[in-house]
Amino acid sequence: MSEEQSTSNPNDILDSVKNVKLCAVRAVGEANALPMRTEGYELYASFPAYANLMMEQQRRITIMLREVLQNAGCRIPIPAKISDLDEFLDRIVEANDSICERAGILLDLLQKARRMEEVVVPQQILDAESTAASEQTLFERQGRYTALLRRLPGYKDKQLSSAVTSAVPLLTPREKPQAVFGIEVDNSFAEFKPKLREKHHAMKNPVRNLEIVDNDNDYAKSTIWSNDEGASLHPYQKELSHFKIPERQLIVGMTEPLKT
Repeated sequence: MSEEQSTSNPNDILDSVKNVKLCAVRAVGEANALPMRTEGYELYASFPAYANLMMEQQRRITIMLREVLQNAGCRIPIPAKISDLDEFLDRIVEANDSICERAGILLDLLQKARRMEEVVVPQQILDAESTAASEQTLFERQGRYTALLRRLPGYKDKQLSSAVTSAVPLLTPREKPQAVFGIEVDNSFAEFKPKLREKHHAMKNPVRNLEIVDNDNDYAKSTIWSNDEGASLHPYQKELSHFKIPERQLIVGMTEPLKT
């Protein structure tokens, strides 16, 4: 418990980092003082104590490299015994490149996450809307273009032009589509007969039922449909009963309060 408290203290962490740096500087200095291969290394290597010291340091360095690579998430294996120095250095360079690449990817992701802005939807009042459009409000009620129109320079001082005032008579009611397209109005209690013979987006029945074949002699065509399509009043009753709203459409986003 005391060890966890000491590591959590920022001052202790800074002292540990300084100590590691000093030890690294001392180790580099002592390593530089060791003889090179061209400076009597063969003579020093002829002593068993010196050879054992070098083997022990090699083993320690290998263990430290393996732990560092494992903690960094690098899967490049480090051999326990170094037989070829060039191959060992190539593996270290490859592991270093992998760690740098992974660190660059993580930095890019953090920068994208820092620049990401949450989408805020302005709050709206769900209430009945007036349908009486006057000359003063016709220019303002332009649907989704209202926000763009408000950004225009001199929007408040802009008067209605002749083109806008001429659009006022367009708000008068038009004729019904049944009368324009000549659709007969049938208000009787007769059975509904759909004109479409193909049922789009229909659910597949697990068991194939009987089919009814209707041979139309006038058009020399035959129509096939299942015998259970007329069992319900609605042609898509089965699809509606099995319909489920996707989960992503049920999530309510953030809303911005109304400005008073």
